[in-house]
Amino acid sequence: MSSTPVFYPTGIAVSDAEINAVNLRRTDFHDEWNYAILPKRRRA
Repeated sequence: MSSTPVFYPTGIAVSDAEINAVNLRRTDFHDEWNYAILPKRRRA
């Protein structure tokens, strides 16, 4: 494990379409912050 800190850029805009494309499975309890990110949905 590396002890070198990793820095990510800030201020990157994400569109509503990009957010909606994320496959989320929300939980029954406080689903506004409890969720799992699943693999992309397959196209039929």
